[in-house]
Amino acid sequence: MPALEWLNRAAVDGHLEGVQLSETTVTILHSAVEIAEFMRLIVAVSKPVKPNAYA
Repeated sequence: MPALEWLNRAAVDGHLEGVQLSETTVTILHSAVEIAEFMRLIVAVSKPVKPNAYA
C-alpha cells in the first residue's frame, strides 16, 4: 500500500516533502499507520468461509 508506506516514512523521518513535522504530528502519523495496519489485519482474517466448507 504505497500511501501507508509514504505516511510511515514521513513519521519515521520526521519530515514530509521537505517540511519538518512537529512531534505531535509524528505521533499522529505513527498512530494512523498502526491503525491502518491493524484494520488490514482484521480484513485479512475476516474473509467469509463457505458454509459447507467442512461438511
